[in-house]
Amino acid sequence: MEAVIDPKLPVSQGMKTSDLVKAMVGLLALGKSDFEAIEPFRHDRFFKEALGITKVPSSVWMRQRLDAKGAELRELTDELTLRLLERTQAPITAYKGYVCAPLGAEDRVFPGTGLSPSGASLSPGRQGLVARR
Repeated sequence: MEAVIDPKLPVSQGMKTSDLVKAMVGLLALGKSDFEAIEPFRHDRFFKEALGITKVPSSVWMRQRLDAKGAELRELTDELTLRLLERTQAPITAYKGYVCAPLGAEDRVFPGTGLSPSGASLSPGRQGLVARR
């Protein structure tokens, strides 16, 4: 991530742009999508170490930097997503005009999805697409 983001969005001082992105991804992985959700993690050693960052940004700083660089970051995150899918050789399936990839590693059968217990499939479920390995 650093090799893609930091050369294209350098900073003269302060936190690297890639570290801000990592902090936001960490929040999203925890199901938190608002900038203010970062505040409880500012002094959380595990959060910093797990993400490989030296400092957790404040919500104000994160909002300002990510808002200012949003368009450029979108292009770079698209590139990083493609690299990840290629590296992991994730199976990609088209479904009604959408591109779908399994996100989980567990077999789960959800009622009403039409999934059979054998084989891998992507099927429309009541709350979107359901992935099976």
